[in-house]
Amino acid sequence: MLKRIFVVAVFYLTIICLWTVTAVPIFENHADKFEVTYKASSTANFINLTKKEFKFKSGIKSESADIKLNAFNLKEFLDVYDAETVFIEKTEAGVSYYAYSNKIKYKKIIDGKKINLHINISNDGVTVGSPIIFGGF
Repeated sequence: MLKRIFVVAVFYLTIICLWTVTAVPIFENHADKFEVTYKASSTANFINLTKKEFKFKSGIKSESADIKLNAFNLKEFLDVYDAETVFIEKTEAGVSYYAYSNKIKYKKIIDGKKINLHINISNDGVTVGSPIIFGGF
């Protein structure tokens, strides 16, 4: 019986280790540096990570990245995630697109709608975040 418990424990520890070591950023194909939080709220502390550093983190609750405006195509970006735009918001900081994708694990409910992909396009560039961009753009 003790041997069976040990084998099961080793199995689950192996799965957890593999999951942690193979963590990849949502926006890995679009940026090299990421801002992450361990708490999905505007009061969260932000940590900057490279792709390599991201691999060894777990418990991340939100991600964001900056993309150069000339390297960004909104339709292609949404297609990568099979995302549908839920609503659009225009502000002095640019135009924000709020979308939802079944491919992304994070989510927020805004006005009763599921959101997990936020894109802000301004003259300065593009900021993408999931579930939304926390802390400004």
